[in-house]
Amino acid sequence: TYTAPANGYVQVIQTNSADGYCNLYHFAQSMVQVPSGKSVKVYIPVEKGGVFTYAYTGRNASNANNAFRFYYLTGEN
Repeated sequence: TYTAPANGYVQVIQTNSADGYCNLYHFAQSMVQVPSGKSVKVYIPVEKGGVFTYAYTGRNASNANNAFRFYYLTGEN
């Protein structure tokens, strides 16, 4: 669980060696399938102080690579 430091967007990039699912939750769930050997990017808007959760499930989850980034809206940082 994370808390947004300002108004902006959360980005998750997920790559996996086996099929799995990338889930990003805020007001609504954003569930994306990650095909074996492929990468996906997921973005969700969040407001300052908004709480969101990221989870990955799938085979070989310990071999999955991911990146997590917060993008500030213009004038918010």
